[in-house]
Amino acid sequence: MEGESSQQQPPDAANQDEAPSASGFRLDPKDIQIIVDSVTEQSQARQSSSSLAPVFKREGYAKQYEFNASIIRKLLPLQEYQEISLIVSDAIHDLQTRNETLKIADDHPEVFQFLENRSKAETLKTMDPKLGEFMETLKKKDE
Repeated sequence: MEGESSQQQPPDAANQDEAPSASGFRLDPKDIQIIVDSVTEQSQARQSSSSLAPVFKREGYAKQYEFNASIIRKLLPLQEYQEISLIVSDAIHDLQTRNETLKIADDHPEVFQFLENRSKAETLKTMDPKLGEFMETLKKKDE
């Protein structure tokens, strides 16, 4: 009986400031403010970054660039959380690098093949240094 009476009691005063969510969870006002701030930052970032977006000759590159930029905008606020900041920073760096590659590839599509060959050679070097050396000699012959 004692357990039942504690369930029927009104919530304590500390929880009065929390707003109930649709799923039955309660959000702390600080959490709500973080969400509002994040949405505000994202909308400001969208407005400022859309004017800075490069003009591409190839439509597919433009779409990929904008997609990557939207992911970056979503990840930027998450960098503040120590538990995931390194992962988020790495993801942002990778997307920014890819966007730079897209800008170069718009004028020089062969950059993708170059990067793929380079990546394969690096992988081979770590797996089998002799095979990596062989790939390097092939690359030098092609140049």
